Amino acid sequence: MSRQVELQVRLELLSDTIFGSGHSIPGGEDIAVCQDENGYPYLKGTTFKGLLRESMHDLLEWSGGPTDTVEALLGKEGWTGTAGGRRLHLTPLTLEEKPEESETCYDHRTFTSLENDVVKTGTLRSAMCICRGQKFIGKIFCEEQDVSLVRESALGIKWLGTMRSRGFGHVKVIAEPVKAQKTAFPAVGATHCLHYTLYTETPVSMTDYNRSGENSWDTHGCIAGSAVRGMAASLLAQREPDWFAANKIALLTEKTRFLSAFPVQNDNPAVLPSLKGFYEQKDGSDFRSVLEDGEISEGSKRADVGSFCTIENGVLHYWNARTGGSQRIQRGADKTNIFQTRSIDAGQRFDGYILLDDASIAPKLAEVLCGTVWIGADRYDGMGKCRMSIEACDAPAYRRYGSMQRHDNNKVLYMLALSPLSMTNEYGEPCGINWDVLAENLGVASVKSEFSSTSVSEYGGFNRQWGCHTPAVRMYDAGSLFKISFDGESPDEAHLSAIEQSGLGLRRAEGFGQVLFLSESLFGSIKAKQPVEYTAAPRRQNMAELRRKRLTWIMEQCEKKFAGDISDSQLGSIQAICEEHKHKADILQKLNGFFAHNAEKGEQTSSKFAKMKQLVNTVLSHPSEPWMENINTTERVQLLCDLFDHSRKEDAGHGNV
Repeated sequence: MSRQVELQVRLELLSDTIFGSGHSIPGGEDIAVCQDENGYPYLKGTTFKGLLRESMHDLLEWSGGPTDTVEALLGKEGWTGTAGGRRLHLTPLTLEEKPEESETCYDHRTFTSLENDVVKTGTLRSAMCICRGQKFIGKIFCEEQDVSLVRESALGIKWLGTMRSRGFGHVKVIAEPVKAQKTAFPAVGATHCLHYTLYTETPVSMTDYNRSGENSWDTHGCIAGSAVRGMAASLLAQREPDWFAANKIALLTEKTRFLSAFPVQNDNPAVLPSLKGFYEQKDGSDFRSVLEDGEISEGSKRADVGSFCTIENGVLHYWNARTGGSQRIQRGADKTNIFQTRSIDAGQRFDGYILLDDASIAPKLAEVLCGTVWIGADRYDGMGKCRMSIEACDAPAYRRYGSMQRHDNNKVLYMLALSPLSMTNEYGEPCGINWDVLAENLGVASVKSEFSSTSVSEYGGFNRQWGCHTPAVRMYDAGSLFKISFDGESPDEAHLSAIEQSGLGLRRAEGFGQVLFLSESLFGSIKAKQPVEYTAAPRRQNMAELRRKRLTWIMEQCEKKFAGDISDSQLGSIQAICEEHKHKADILQKLNGFFAHNAEKGEQTSSKFAKMKQLVNTVLSHPSEPWMENINTTERVQLLCDLFDHSRKEDAGHGNV
């Protein structure tokens, strides 16, 4: 296997460029650009990969090289195979140096179509473009043997983005090798429980087939244990083939269980899937669980408790993973397909666990999984890059809701499905919960289900080795809850902990069938809920929204006859001062000086300018509109100039600005 090399990609805009997002902004531009959550532009990994593919194909065709190399490095349409050693990984391209205000990255352009050398009616459209001179950076990871080809192909990218035939999108792309920097991770010894942490550095797609459609692909809000298991098996098969061959039975059977990783908030890894069965009144009062007595209060509705939670002092703290979406185009030989995808946003932490019956497997697993990993769908298309770390632990952190809260007399327990759950009956058919088998595993005579709150979905899979779907099984969703009781003796701690360690039912190797037994005292203490809010970096107002507010304010002022009785020439004098001094600190002083000079001409002249003076001082010193407080003095002066222009055009009978 060839050594992998990291290339630093630098992209410089030689002209204004449009990284089209595929969306239009209502009331704003018809062609919008790709922006991150803070409003800065970026080039999607899928777009960059398409440009690289086109350039590489042309290069090999012109130079007489083997064009099948393109598919070996960049894949082909409908690919469903296993991980290939030569496949490229790449990241989105982001700004190398981000300005303090994201709006300074853009310019606004308008276009029309001509018909007989006259503007065609209804063809006015606008586009947001990224200003020339800005530089973007990203990464390509390739095999050492492919470095030269990849660098030449990147250099061949000269134009990109929307409307490149009109002079937009002229770029310069350079890819340079980066000296590898190895990160030392603490050695992990033999253990029965590994705690792994994933930090998403690019968006990650965990396709949720139950919520996806023909032209849209949704995502789960967690990192699936089956995905971690597949990644581990692939890495071990490539890097340690002899070890993998000797240990694959222990690794890929239910002796090793890969649990899903949940998003972590406030550095608390004891995360649970949100508990089902809670109801509340429409005003948020009377928050309680239907499992207490099976009754639902009149007028109540299902409480919004997100997808993940922690329990602290009787309060259910809940949240969702942050996700985003993008519109993409699949270009095939027969047709072009436009579709939408959702993915887990970058910049989040996910914690999960690997439970092992054979503790000797742990050191090798930790060795191959620590560092940079690629996981999920579209991991060869600029997504799925994560930083992963692993440490040994005695037990998963969420167990503190179980064994630490339970007591010897567990006459009533609440069984929580931490992952999709389904057991089998005596004929080997999925049956939901097999109560007889559960009682046997708990070491009791019988188990009675008093109340439950559940939902059910189908869970399938895809075997890339064989290129086919695995059978789908109907299972209880994570978060499903069962209130169970026992007629005779209650189960002891040893039996409860054994089930929490091994799980129940089907597909436990993929992390399914994991349960947690909550005590009646802990569950009964939950009397309130509290959302955990994500605090994003401050972002200025959306530009399209700001333009709408500006135009609305201008038209409202014209309707109010803001200029009073002053003439167009006098209004022009005020605008001339604004244009001359709008970038200077003394703009308000100059304008008030002009008003003071006219006041000296008499009371009648002074009264003519009184309304205008009040408007100018309000806009520049004490804005009456909240949105004005978020724009600087220069922008407020420009707002006044736009108002004066619009007023004169209305007077001349030109209508709108």
